[in-house]
Amino acid sequence: MNAILWSGTLDNRYECTVEHTSQYKGQLRIFDNQTNSILLIEEVGISYGATFGADMGDVSDWQNRCSEFIDTMASS
Repeated sequence: MNAILWSGTLDNRYECTVEHTSQYKGQLRIFDNQTNSILLIEEVGISYGATFGADMGDVSDWQNRCSEFIDTMASS
């Protein structure tokens, strides 16, 4: 599997991706383009196996997770 299922960029700095690792699981990564470092790698669920692409609910969850992580990191 291991294909990029979803990607997005926050603040023109952070690259967020979900890589499809098994039928119902993926790996969320947040990469900081400014420091060239991976800030987060965590397992996430994938609804319905994403047979026809990412579920909109999953995408919303992933976007929220990325935003929350970056906001928390920035306020630390």
